[in-house]
Amino acid sequence: MTYPANQHQGLSTEQAAQRLAKEGPNQLPAHASRTWRHIVRETLGEPMFLLLLSASMLYLVLGELQEGLILVGLSWPIWR
Repeated sequence: MTYPANQHQGLSTEQAAQRLAKEGPNQLPAHASRTWRHIVRETLGEPMFLLLLSASMLYLVLGELQEGLILVGLSWPIWR
């Protein structure tokens, strides 16, 4: 919505008070802090993380220790 305002002077005190009453203060909404449980739950739901974890477990089961550990290492940044 467009409000009339003088480009060089801005809003009058009356116009500013009307906007404040109608729109509220000019503030960003506060975000709730994320707990570590929330972060873990989000990470475990990521398809790429699940793919890397599944592939690393498959390598470990098949006896390819080096490849399995490399995939676990590559997925480490996703956990954090």
